[in-house]
Amino acid sequence: INAPVTKTLELVAAVRNDRYSDWGNALTPKVGAKWQVAEPLMVRGTFAKGFRAPGAAEGGNSSSAGYTTYLDPVRCPGGTALPGAVPGQDCGSGSGLVFSTGNTMIQAEKSDSYSLGFVLEPTKQWNMAVDLWQITRRDEIIGADMQAILNNPAGYPTAQIIRDASTELPGIPGSGTLLAVMAPYQNGPSTKTNGVDIDINYKGARLANGMRFSAGLNVSHISTFSRTMPDGTVYNYAGTYGPTALSSSAGMPKDRAVFSVVAEAGPWTITGRVNYTSAIRTIESLEDPTCLSSDSSGNDVCSVGSITTVDMFTRYSVNKNLEVTGSILNLFDKLGSIDPMASYGQTRFNPTYNPYGAVGRYFSVGMKYKFN
Repeated sequence: INAPVTKTLELVAAVRNDRYSDWGNALTPKVGAKWQVAEPLMVRGTFAKGFRAPGAAEGGNSSSAGYTTYLDPVRCPGGTALPGAVPGQDCGSGSGLVFSTGNTMIQAEKSDSYSLGFVLEPTKQWNMAVDLWQITRRDEIIGADMQAILNNPAGYPTAQIIRDASTELPGIPGSGTLLAVMAPYQNGPSTKTNGVDIDINYKGARLANGMRFSAGLNVSHISTFSRTMPDGTVYNYAGTYGPTALSSSAGMPKDRAVFSVVAEAGPWTITGRVNYTSAIRTIESLEDPTCLSSDSSGNDVCSVGSITTVDMFTRYSVNKNLEVTGSILNLFDKLGSIDPMASYGQTRFNPTYNPYGAVGRYFSVGMKYKFN
C-alpha cells in the first residue's frame, strides 16, 4: 500500500503470509516512509520483519558434511604447536571434516531489518544517497561450527569431537589428531550486522561537440558483524576471515568501493572503472587474534592486503541493430596479495573479492545483433 499523506510525506506498508505444513503460518510486515524535506533533500526509512523455516536437512533426519580450516587449541594452544603436533595441520592451515546433523526440535529463525537515510539532489546532474542499515536475526539456524566447538566443548554438550587415538601427544589424553566434528543444527541467540551504503552519481549535459560525461561512486562499509553462539560467547567477524565454517573461507572485508567514469560521443561509449576492496585479517574473529595461515616458509600470514584494480569497457553502435563491445579487466595487470586462507588454501588467492588479481590482465570482445 502506498499512501501519500501530504504532498511531501508518503507512507508504504506491506504484509506477507507464509504457510508451511511443518511450521505453521508467519506474517512478516514491512513499513516505510519518504519525506521530501525540501526540494533537494528527501529522507527515507524502512522497517521489516523476516522469517525462515528450517530446511529439510536442518529440521529432518539427514545431515550435511563439509571441510573447514581450524586451529586445534589442544594440540596448538595459542597458535604454538606442542611437541608431537604438526603445525601445518593443527595450527590453522589444515582442514577438518564437519558434520551438521538434522534436528527435529529446531525452530524457525526470525529477523528485523532497519534502514534510515537520505537522498540529496542539488541539481539535475548530481545526486547522492546515504543509507544506514542494520539486520538482526534471532533464533538463527546455525550448523556445526568446528572452531567454536573446539574452543569451548563444554558449551556444546550435543557435539562430538572425533580424534585419532593413535596420535595422542605424550601425557595429554584426548589430544589425538582431529578427524571430524559432529553437531546438530541448532538455534543460536542472534546475529547482528550493520553498516552504511553511499551512492554518488553525476550525469553531465551533452556538450556542443556532442560528448557527454557521467561518473558514479558506490561505497559499502560493514561496521559490525557479531554472532552470539549457543553457549553465550560473542564473536565479531567484520574485517576477518571468520566464521570460516559458514563463509567457505571467503573472508569479510569491511570496505568495498567502485568508481566509474563514462564518456559518450556519437556511436562510442567508453567506461573506466576503479575497484577497491580493503584488507582482511586472516584470523577467525577479533576475539581470537591467532593467525590462521602461513606461507611456504612457515611464516605467519596474519593479513591479506587491499586490492585496487582498473577496468576499461567500450561499446560501438554500428547501427540500431548491431553493436560491438570490448573490455580489458585489470588494465594494469595488478596481482593480488598471496592469500593462503581463501577457499581453504586451494587457490592461494581470493576468488571472491579478487577474481582477476591472479589471472592478470584479461581481454574480451563481443558482438550483439538485434533482429527486427
